[in-house]
Amino acid sequence: MAEILRRLARSTGKVHCEIGAARQDVNVSVTGGTRIEIKGVPRIPLIPLLTYNEAMRQWNLLRLRDELNRRGVTKETFATVTTDVTRLLKKTRFQPITSAILAGMKVLCVSLKGFKGLLRWETQTDTYFSREISDRVRVISCLTTLPNIIHSDSPSETIASSEWNTLKRQ
Repeated sequence: MAEILRRLARSTGKVHCEIGAARQDVNVSVTGGTRIEIKGVPRIPLIPLLTYNEAMRQWNLLRLRDELNRRGVTKETFATVTTDVTRLLKKTRFQPITSAILAGMKVLCVSLKGFKGLLRWETQTDTYFSREISDRVRVISCLTTLPNIIHSDSPSETIASSEWNTLKRQ
């Protein structure tokens, strides 16, 4: 449909046809999911790939929800424990935490009961559930410097294993 409209508008000779001159908003949803709007797609050929990626993301998030339910984690049972661990990580070699502490920020540890292994759940190609959380932290808390979260499902990429062990004992 978008291609037909593009050709029709172009046939008038009064429409600019450069890349990005017409932008499309695309709504995507899967059974059981919510409708998501992808705003301002600049080129019609991008629509199938963007639609596929969003549909896969929603489908994988629904599978993740089912896995959490299987583990007994529901809206009603979901609980977190947050601990200030700034003093425990003052000597870490992980630069993002060192920089944050030097800037006067706190380092908080959030324990997510029942989530072990799920932060590495792939929601899209090369994108994991931890990225979904990180994106929301970025928007809600204005923590725009990445990484804004780290997690024990990928410990080798962050702080030392001895530091993870110390945090797990808290």
